[in-house]
Amino acid sequence: MSVIYNPVAMTDLSADAKEVEEVKAALNIRSGDFVWLSVGRQDRPKGHRFLIEAFSAIARQCESHHLVLVGQGPASAELVAQAESLEVGDMVHFLPSVPKVGPYLRLADAFVFPSLIEGLPVALLEAMCAGLPCIASDIPAHTEIISHGDNGLIVPRGSADRLREAMLIVAKDGELRRLLSSRSEAQSQKEFGTGTIIPKWEAAYEKEAFGTEGYSDRLN
Repeated sequence: MSVIYNPVAMTDLSADAKEVEEVKAALNIRSGDFVWLSVGRQDRPKGHRFLIEAFSAIARQCESHHLVLVGQGPASAELVAQAESLEVGDMVHFLPSVPKVGPYLRLADAFVFPSLIEGLPVALLEAMCAGLPCIASDIPAHTEIISHGDNGLIVPRGSADRLREAMLIVAKDGELRRLLSSRSEAQSQKEFGTGTIIPKWEAAYEKEAFGTEGYSDRLN
């Protein structure tokens, strides 16, 4: 058995300045505000409740921070209620699934993915390929693609306190953000870009159809 990852097409992550400014205006985000992003179905296994709890503590210590959550789900109502109860309802932006995620990736300063269980996290891969510094929970699907302190930060799943600590570090350390961003982008594009993954798919199909010698050998 062999494993071939899903590819990430960089064209799907693109956005021009006008698109980004339109999103900022719609969310009432000002230039210089710090934007945290998480993309995924709002369901309990995704761990959003820990992220909102952690963000509420961040918002009390850091000015002009926003949390953008893209992707509604069965837990949306309780998450909205949680944000309101923690008095961060005006700083947490709940959005439905969007046709184009690029403007949100380009708007964000950092990406957080606190899932409790996950397959291959395409949303996390997209954020990494877009060059966002990423914080993710310590489940196997995440530790398979993120090396803590190298191309992202890993925190214990289900721990709002440890997530808050990591978010504070990322928010206050611009040099760390730049380091994580550059390594994340370079490594993820190399490993998960279409130029790497598509040839692996093609080789697998050829091997299945034509055997180990491959299609090109059959033509000779």
